[in-house]
Amino acid sequence: MGKLYSQIRSFWDSQPCGTTHVNLPPQSREYFVEFDKFFETFYPYYLPFLNLEAMRGQRVLEIGLGSGFSLHRIAEVAKDTYGLDLSANTIELNRARDRPGRQPYAKRGRLRSSPRPNQDGKVIQSNSQFLGQPAVRHDPRQSSA
Repeated sequence: MGKLYSQIRSFWDSQPCGTTHVNLPPQSREYFVEFDKFFETFYPYYLPFLNLEAMRGQRVLEIGLGSGFSLHRIAEVAKDTYGLDLSANTIELNRARDRPGRQPYAKRGRLRSSPRPNQDGKVIQSNSQFLGQPAVRHDPRQSSA
């Protein structure tokens, strides 16, 4: 399993999530503005799926941070926000996105065991699998007829 994690980390360190979609220097304010426009256009169903109201006032851990699009929106409503990712470059990208006010705490690492049941008010948020599934690349508000 260690080799697999190493390969995954190397891949995301070489091209942090989203850095190939916008032709601006990653970590610049302009990059994040343009990336967010791209993300919201490409995944129009994502923000309703994210359900930020359910996280209001909660302690939230996001696993697999990608561009930080989710983590930083969650930080706007959550009591405390934490992020975990295998890639040091992804963590760097997320820290560059930090804004004054409520900033999430992002750390490089991996989850070695499943979190305990939701006993301490934490919401575990991981959307990486959802975004990559071609079968759900539609707006869930539309009927399936």
